[in-house]
Amino acid sequence: MKRGETGKLIYDFEPASNCEVCINDIWYRSTPREFRSFSGKRRINDQQYEGPVYFFKTNNKINLENPVEEIMYAPDVEYVVSKKRIGEKFEI
Repeated sequence: MKRGETGKLIYDFEPASNCEVCINDIWYRSTPREFRSFSGKRRINDQQYEGPVYFFKTNNKINLENPVEEIMYAPDVEYVVSKKRIGEKFEI
């Protein structure tokens, strides 16, 4: 029996593109799944992107009047999120 996300996510852009999100005036590369759910400034291949914002791991669109520079999670849904979040810097 399958559990979890089994539906295909809608991408209103080419997922193989260079997806970036802006946090505190610094641009960071992101995955397409995080990019589509990010509520702040976004760009694809250095071009500003004004497409829809979706709740994370869903195809439910969000109408935002005031972007908050974070990934938008659906209310009443539990997510397992890795300890590394978008925008954190790390050394190799």
